[in-house]
Amino acid sequence: MRTGLSIAALVLAAALPAAAQAPPRPADPMPPVISCASLANLRTVLRDAKDEAAAAIPAITDPKSDLGCSVLDRKAVTGVADFVALNGRAYECLSLQGTAICHWTVAGSATAAPVRPAPAAPPQGKPKR
Repeated sequence: MRTGLSIAALVLAAALPAAAQAPPRPADPMPPVISCASLANLRTVLRDAKDEAAAAIPAITDPKSDLGCSVLDRKAVTGVADFVALNGRAYECLSLQGTAICHWTVAGSATAAPVRPAPAAPPQGKPKR
């Protein structure tokens, strides 16, 4: 009987460190963001993927794809260059490090909230009467 308990104790002791070494991985809190140099291409890709960015990844990463889209690296975002709303949906064109071309995304998907660029200042001068 003592042997049976010793084996059970060894099995339990061997299992505990293994469980302690592999903590569960938290789910990625930030879903992927699709960005495209062309707003038309972004809208087409998202429409075909039923507005699921993860579902669009195979289409945009296909070597035969010439859509000019990619999964956005959030660390490369330097600001919002442009903003537009079409058919009740808002889009941002983000300035990115390493390129002079902004990339279109769904507004708020890469930033904390949809951000509109500051409006241009009205011209200074005397108002006409």
